Amino acid sequence: MFTADKRALIKLINSTLGKNYDPETTSFTELKTEFIVPSDYIEDEENDSKDAESSDSSNNIEFVRIIADMIIKLNNDVYHIEIETNAGQTIAIRIIGYSLGYAYNALRNRGVNNKILIELPAPILIQIDPHNHLPERIPIEVRASGSDDMLTYDIKVIKLWEYEVEDLVAQDKYLLLPFILLRHRKSTGAPEETKAFASELRKIARAISDLYQSNRISSYLAINLMNITEKFAEYINTGQYSDDSETKKEIETMETTRFLMAQEIEAISVARGRAEGEARGRAEGEARCRAEGEASGRAEGEARGESRGEARGKNEVKQIIKQHFQGVSSREIADNLDLSVTEVVSTLIEVGLNPN
Repeated sequence: MFTADKRALIKLINSTLGKNYDPETTSFTELKTEFIVPSDYIEDEENDSKDAESSDSSNNIEFVRIIADMIIKLNNDVYHIEIETNAGQTIAIRIIGYSLGYAYNALRNRGVNNKILIELPAPILIQIDPHNHLPERIPIEVRASGSDDMLTYDIKVIKLWEYEVEDLVAQDKYLLLPFILLRHRKSTGAPEETKAFASELRKIARAISDLYQSNRISSYLAINLMNITEKFAEYINTGQYSDDSETKKEIETMETTRFLMAQEIEAISVARGRAEGEARGRAEGEARCRAEGEASGRAEGEARGESRGEARGKNEVKQIIKQHFQGVSSREIADNLDLSVTEVVSTLIEVGLNPN
């Protein structure tokens, strides 16, 4: 979903890190997200079995394959985005593990010269559930043993539980709209919580529709956002709210909106294709007619010019014969003027002289 519209993802980076990338001209590349690291990087995380697979061990050190959520490149800058429902104590260690995995692979692919540059992706942690002790930035300090030089590597944190729908739209973080629903997944199912869930679902659907209608997001992204919101809503409504009827109605409304939007997009695409086809056909027809007209005019002009030239030349021959060749034999005239005897005889008759 995050890559459904690169412009929206670039705006999320700009808003979160205070950058100023142009969404229209910035180059965008998805990078590899799988890396091999020591298993110590991911210990004590309840969900790590879903994100890591053990590989062969060597010298009593076990290595695992870890998978980051997303690593992207904007122009020459690299960013790592990680989404967590419950960030444990080792989340920072895991993120630095992803970063070092990326840096090692990039270094291996680039080769080593006299100077080695280790470049780490700038990380963003999107935390969904409330976390009392999670700061706005998680600082990681790197120091070589025996040196006083210190490098601080910050992880920027988006505390999603603090955002409302309006905040995400206003701050160009609307890619995160569906994830707001996940904070309801631990609800007790009380009537007021059920009502709040249906209300938030309605607000998200309206926000996505407004973003699309105002051309702030593409049709493809709008449909993707609605589709993921529906899936989250169905999952939570079934598990926490016992298929609440009001929530089901909101989900059905969103499905209808998404269907109508898809139909509208298809109709626009067909109309645009037809208009482009007609314009192309008209242009090709005009070009063909122009080319044919030019060719015809050129041929006609050449023929007319040739005819006029022949007539002018014939008149000149007549004048020359009348003035200089009266009484001269047809053969002698033909030799002097580089004409055939037949042409000379015909010309003599036309000017009223007797051929001899």
